[in-house]
Amino acid sequence: VPVPASATYISQLLRDKQGNIWMAGPDYGLSRSPGNDLRLFALYPPAFFETIHAILYDSQGNIWVNDDMALIRFTPQQQGFVSKKFPIPGLDFATDITALYEDIYQHIWIGTMGKGIYVFNPTTGQMRQLDESAVFKNASLLSISGKDSTVFVCSMQGASSITLSGENKNINAPYSFKGIHNINTGSNYIYSIF
Repeated sequence: VPVPASATYISQLLRDKQGNIWMAGPDYGLSRSPGNDLRLFALYPPAFFETIHAILYDSQGNIWVNDDMALIRFTPQQQGFVSKKFPIPGLDFATDITALYEDIYQHIWIGTMGKGIYVFNPTTGQMRQLDESAVFKNASLLSISGKDSTVFVCSMQGASSITLSGENKNINAPYSFKGIHNINTGSNYIYSIF
């Protein structure tokens, strides 16, 4: 489906493992482009897509997007997608979800504006807000990324790395934050981390 000429704003872009380009925006919803073609997934009214600030393609082939106070997982089926909503306790309508990341244990890390970091285990349905770091407990997260057993987070309060251990297969096990210092940016704001 071609993107409407009135579409002027893309809130998120993502390239999945097959080379597809995923776009989210209030004018046309969630779209996938395998090359020059776009495919529209009109699963919700257009107003729903105005709140999407984060998108994730996970290792199981699911697409995750944020809703006001929840995550929505789109699972591919032969005839489209099946969606499931996962509410996030402690969030309100004024809290934006700004970042999503999947770690080596297939847990979803959720960055928020003003409520810090949540970790969600999609297999068990467990979710918890990380409180191990006073800096990130109520931080405004801007980006989450990682490689292997290291997760990197950045915010308006600075940046940290978290090294996952075998104990972190359980999201209730403590996480160990290590601040990233000596970054000469002129402020603590780090908008994106890779």
